[in-house]
Amino acid sequence: MVLATGDDDGASAGRGASRAGPAPRLPPHGDLAIAVAYLGITPARLLADLRSGKTLAQVAGATNGRSVSGLVDRIVAARETALAGAVASGGLTPAQEKADLASLRTRVAARVSRVGGYRSAVGQRAVPAPAAAAAYLGISQARLRVELRTGQTLAQLADGTKGKSAGGLIAAIVADTKARLDVAVAAGRLTPASEQALLGRQQQRIAAEVNGN
Repeated sequence: MVLATGDDDGASAGRGASRAGPAPRLPPHGDLAIAVAYLGITPARLLADLRSGKTLAQVAGATNGRSVSGLVDRIVAARETALAGAVASGGLTPAQEKADLASLRTRVAARVSRVGGYRSAVGQRAVPAPAAAAAYLGISQARLRVELRTGQTLAQLADGTKGKSAGGLIAAIVADTKARLDVAVAAGRLTPASEQALLGRQQQRIAAEVNGN
């Protein structure tokens, strides 16, 4: 179910605070594993650099004989292969693959150059509605955390899971958020109008977090 195809962020609805965690070991998946292989540095060194506030592009630019464009090329090639595999296995439709490929290089280049582009991979941010996300994907919350620490996003995990999609995951998390807001309305802690306004904002935030924007 591991598929490298998108970007990353996260925070639970109603809490929204970022949390620091212990530096995870880097499994052989995702953008960061590709970076380790291309740059010729250890996972520990890469994670330390990212946790210090450097971007992946800055790490690449400071590595002798390597370049940002070369790193982007490697990541894009790996994602193209993963997308083709997902289509072959039925986890993604050709139309979804085409749509993802259209903006793939732009998204990869933007994430590589963005401060905090791999926050979940270095344990710096929580997952939005982790229970709902894990339930939709059919995995445990512990497994979800492990997968995200490979450098993938929730969108990548969903699109790489047979019968699932990033859009479906967003809908599941939004539904979970609405269910909790409904409880607040029923208890008189929130008005229906306030619920609708809050839900509208949450929908935009959840979509951004799932896609890593």
